[in-house]
Amino acid sequence: MENTEQDSPWQLERQRPTMLESLSIVRSRIRDQSFKSTIQTCLNLRQQSTRTILLYELGCRVCSLNLKPRGPDQPHSLLRNFAKLSDLTPDCSFCNLIEKSFDQLTDKKDETTVCVVNCGKKGLDIQLCFRIQDPYCEGQHVQIFSPEIKQTQCPFETRNICSDPRSNDQFKKITTWISDCIQSHGQCTAPNKAFAPTRLIKVGKESIQDAHLVSSTGLVRYAVLTYCWGLYPQSMTLKANVAERHRYLDASLLPQTLQDALFATQKLGLEYIWIDSICILQDDRDDWAKEAATMADVYSNGYVVISATAAKASTQGFLWPRKSPLSISCTSPSGSQFDVQARRNDTHWCNLNRHNNEYPLFSRAWCMQERHLARRIVHFLPGEVRFECRTHDTCECDAVPWPHPEPTSGDDYYRALRAACESGSIGDAEFAGLWNNLIKEYTEMGITHRSDLLPALGGIARSLSLIAPGTYLAGLWEKGLAFQLTWYCDDFDMDTTPIRLESLRQPTWSWISSPAQIWPENVYNSPKDNLQSLASLVTSNVEPLRNDPYGGIKSVSIDLEGPVASGPDVMTLFEKVAAERELFLTFNIDAKNKFRAARMRPETWEQLHAITDWRYVVCLALYTYETRYRGQNIGLMDGLLLRRLRGDSMYVRIGTVTWMPWELFDRFAADAVVSVV
Repeated sequence: MENTEQDSPWQLERQRPTMLESLSIVRSRIRDQSFKSTIQTCLNLRQQSTRTILLYELGCRVCSLNLKPRGPDQPHSLLRNFAKLSDLTPDCSFCNLIEKSFDQLTDKKDETTVCVVNCGKKGLDIQLCFRIQDPYCEGQHVQIFSPEIKQTQCPFETRNICSDPRSNDQFKKITTWISDCIQSHGQCTAPNKAFAPTRLIKVGKESIQDAHLVSSTGLVRYAVLTYCWGLYPQSMTLKANVAERHRYLDASLLPQTLQDALFATQKLGLEYIWIDSICILQDDRDDWAKEAATMADVYSNGYVVISATAAKASTQGFLWPRKSPLSISCTSPSGSQFDVQARRNDTHWCNLNRHNNEYPLFSRAWCMQERHLARRIVHFLPGEVRFECRTHDTCECDAVPWPHPEPTSGDDYYRALRAACESGSIGDAEFAGLWNNLIKEYTEMGITHRSDLLPALGGIARSLSLIAPGTYLAGLWEKGLAFQLTWYCDDFDMDTTPIRLESLRQPTWSWISSPAQIWPENVYNSPKDNLQSLASLVTSNVEPLRNDPYGGIKSVSIDLEGPVASGPDVMTLFEKVAAERELFLTFNIDAKNKFRAARMRPETWEQLHAITDWRYVVCLALYTYETRYRGQNIGLMDGLLLRRLRGDSMYVRIGTVTWMPWELFDRFAADAVVSVV
């Protein structure tokens, strides 16, 4: 924890303890009573800030702060893991604070619940993580803070969180964030300053009831709304009512989320907002396709994106009244009384829950794209407002950093892709690895219509096309293509019936054909030594649905050149490796099953042989790499299993091969060109 205090006109009352005083403090709080541990903890205590020392003294042997230093970019060590909440000490102030927070602010009561106390980067940003005895939390977090500055014995930071999200103070804070971004962040400037959406909603200056649609506005500042539609009627703009809405848009008939968005636009001092259900003709396929093709421009050139992050449907709105924090009285070791406030807050980063996708907006495919493309986005959440831009992230309480400090989400992968491509220093494998990870997260998202899989990603693809990763191929890129083709299906209702070629979705080589979440053979986050591409794209034939290369497709095929071995030869190799039962050679048969050579049994051999007629199968090697095995480097290969259509020269993908010994495969392989649909 940093040995610094935030600038404050009010000073905490606590002298730095002497070594003898530190020894007395530590002995009554430390669990490990060994001489070495005691002395080290005393030394650590004397290096802490006044606020940290006060917090350490507030605890007992059960809950005292773990003072072991960690890296400067990590949260401080957790205070304690409690085996059970029943272990808390009745006469300890901090134990009492934890117990009351759990009883009154959490909704999953269980006698096996434990508490982990995280300290954030900025001073003592205390967050209680309540969870069942399990390695990861269940999203029940309570933030502890001081209600006022002038408490000389209170170790907790003060937090300025608006009680009313519709208040002037709330929107003044948001406009300050936006202004700071505009003045300080060069990366957050509009990429296309000449762009204007086809239609916008003009919001009345006095009342949102004066709103109406406008076209040909010229260059104006506008907000954009990202939200979940839900299953309710959307009051959509149609061919039959678009003319009327140019004259008058009855805001009272709009779903509550849209009404809140008009109100927020007005409070931010903007006159215009873009909302998809209003600004696109929903019953005109040509208009929808044309506007979908401009999605990247709409979101990336918007002045700010307003996000109804926690709303499941457009009827719910997002400017919800906030609950008052829980007040708890505490007593310092010196006997001084001070007040503490606690609030439920599940929006901050927690090192026990690094993938917090509980908010509806974070689980929808269309919304993922909108979030990535935004220059600035304001998340309206139940407990506070959070602000993201391409440079900075903050929130009302200005506490724990968000999003995650490690590249574990699509936001991070997209930012890394843009940054690396713009620098011109990204290699094929690195590009493919980042794109693969982004696609893995994308396929976790919900989408109502499978036909929207490519359009809902089209804005991201279009934005990356400006930095030259080659031809876009139905969700994959020409750059690093070989490293993108070895995706496989997540386990879901696998079966071992014979493959019905006519039922395969095309293009079979693209992840868009998968009926489930896909997993890439990650060549970036788990780097492979001496990674070498073997297959290359010869030609591609992409026929878009409506003249948009990043939207839906009518048909697409690719010709790939590389080392190819026949199906019978590949089965021979598989049996040879299986006999040794050592290497991890695996056949991932799409939507069928995973066959690992080292684990083959008689019944699985029968299943593998029955899945397809292997006389019509070939294996195309995509890339080689090395791994350390039993003290030596072994060359391995990953590739595609392709099945020829009878009476045709075209192939379809039926699965992948991973960890194939390259030396064995190379004996049977010869260079060839295969056409895959």
